[in-house]
Amino acid sequence: MFWLLVIVLKVVSGELIINEVMAAPISDESLNEWVELYNNGSEEVNVSEFIFGDASGNDTIAGGLYGGEGTIIPAYGYAILTDQSTRVYNNFNCSNYAIKLYVDDDSMGNGLKNTGERLYLYDNNGVLLDSAEYNETEKGNCFSLLNGSWSEALCTAGYSNNGTIVYSDFVGCDWKIEILINKTVFDDKDDFDFKIRASKIYGESVNITGKIRIDDMYGNIIKEYSPWTEESATYRKTSYEYSPSLVEGKAYIITSNLEVNCDDENLGNNIEQRIITIKGNDYGNTSFINIEDVYDLGTDDIAKFGQTIRVKINAYKGDTAKEVVTLWLEDDETKISKQSKFNIYNKFTESDVTIPIQIKPNCEGNYDEGRYTIKAEGLDAYAEKNIILEGVDEDLCETKLVGSTSSRSKIYYELADWPLEIEAGKEFEIKLNVENPDDDAHEIEAWSYVYRGSKSYSGVRDSNSKNLVVKSESSREVILKNIIDEAEPGDYNLMVKIVRDEQKTESKITKPIKVVVGEVEQVMEMGSSVELKENIEEGGSVVLESVKQPRIVYESSTERAGNAVTGLLIVVLLGYSCVMSFWKVK
Repeated sequence: MFWLLVIVLKVVSGELIINEVMAAPISDESLNEWVELYNNGSEEVNVSEFIFGDASGNDTIAGGLYGGEGTIIPAYGYAILTDQSTRVYNNFNCSNYAIKLYVDDDSMGNGLKNTGERLYLYDNNGVLLDSAEYNETEKGNCFSLLNGSWSEALCTAGYSNNGTIVYSDFVGCDWKIEILINKTVFDDKDDFDFKIRASKIYGESVNITGKIRIDDMYGNIIKEYSPWTEESATYRKTSYEYSPSLVEGKAYIITSNLEVNCDDENLGNNIEQRIITIKGNDYGNTSFINIEDVYDLGTDDIAKFGQTIRVKINAYKGDTAKEVVTLWLEDDETKISKQSKFNIYNKFTESDVTIPIQIKPNCEGNYDEGRYTIKAEGLDAYAEKNIILEGVDEDLCETKLVGSTSSRSKIYYELADWPLEIEAGKEFEIKLNVENPDDDAHEIEAWSYVYRGSKSYSGVRDSNSKNLVVKSESSREVILKNIIDEAEPGDYNLMVKIVRDEQKTESKITKPIKVVVGEVEQVMEMGSSVELKENIEEGGSVVLESVKQPRIVYESSTERAGNAVTGLLIVVLLGYSCVMSFWKVK
């Protein structure tokens, strides 16, 4: 009995009032209706199981949905009351501090009438706390309590009604744009993302066009986005999240711009700019090398002798004059691959690199199957990673009986260099090494083509066929050229076929290759021509995935004009110098 008495005598602290009503949304009536409650008292109020209703029906108030914080409205705080399936928080510019409440029904009362009605608010004991009567409003407007009296005005969900614009004062429309970002200094490029949001201050629904531009501090355009183009907006519209991969260690300017097809009275809030900084790494003076992944292994993570594998490296050059990182595969200091290299030229620079390693074919069976070590060394740093080698890539080892079954001659084929990416319409080369350890010379025919499925995309399959003679105990290099006239971007295969001494059996070498749109990006930095030559001589080739080193990726018209002016100035000065020299001689 005592506990029952406590429940019945529960006292409501604070003074709750109905403060604002949205009964006439522009679209989706019940999904966008809401009522604002205001706690005008000095103590918080828990409105759990309070009753809200109209003349047609009552509903129980609950909370905690849509990321809300329960049903407690703090002193002098606001709450927004909606139905269970509301879209209010998507379509209205609601305060993040307002408590999010809802009724245990798919509409409030019996639905808020556009023509107006009286609303009631009771506590959990059935005591009437407040009632308010609103009138018919224009679509999209609210009925608000302003200085003790109700007026049609702009909606201010979760905000004070003081300062809102009364409907009789409406002129034209007003929309604003905001950049939604949680901070302005980011630790690295992966930490940076943002959105933009367009919000109606007053007026009707419109079509909006939004644009975003990211510039560096020199005015160069780095990224551009167009989240909306003539898209309909009722109350507000939020873009997708953008996560541009920006170069670290720099500052950028984000500019958002909004255009609307109404007579916007305040163009000052149609543009917003924010300056952000991507700090990047802080590794200090000590270099490091990490072997992050190994590609092209089988489903059992085992590679074959003669196979080409790709190794992903993350390397950082600290305070060292050394530039080269070398990669190879070995067992007990016996190298079973050719060396591949890449360079990092600038100090305190981090690079992500994918580099291929050509494993020796082991046609003679000189190496045992088992565990081998990938080693990377350079920049005063070192790293290693173990892999398993089992089996032989049979396409690289060809056998032929000579005389008796106990005597075999072997020819070794190795694809020494080929591009990982090609562009349609641009010719590319591959290099095939043929080694003949036999006592006799052999005739070799080789050709190559690019295919996907059963279709060749580089013309007739053997159109670039080459014939050569490889002398005994010698090797030859064959350069085959291909061109793809038309092909969609995507993954394809490169096929190299070899026939020895007019045999019917063909030897085959297949490699994955990618067709890209536009020019294949030259990802090496200055001085890479020497590096590339070294790699070709060593049988390797390099693909840099993302090199964090200075390079020109875009030259603006202003810069080109500046360069042209500089060149013209040099010509003028040289001409002037010649004239003066001639005059002195005279």
